[in-house]
Amino acid sequence: LSAVQNKSEMKSLDWQVEGEENVFIKPSKRNKIKDEEYIIELAPMEIRTFQLEFHD
Repeated sequence: LSAVQNKSEMKSLDWQVEGEENVFIKPSKRNKIKDEEYIIELAPMEIRTFQLEFHD
């Protein structure tokens, strides 16, 4: 997914680990957002786009 590509046009890739037969890497569900600290943790090879609005 590029910065100018719609999500509906995205084509996902299946990654295979070298030396392992039929073992595919699945997307991680470990993303965490801690609102009080504004910390976002991503697993390797994960890219996310966030739009934040801060109001006083």
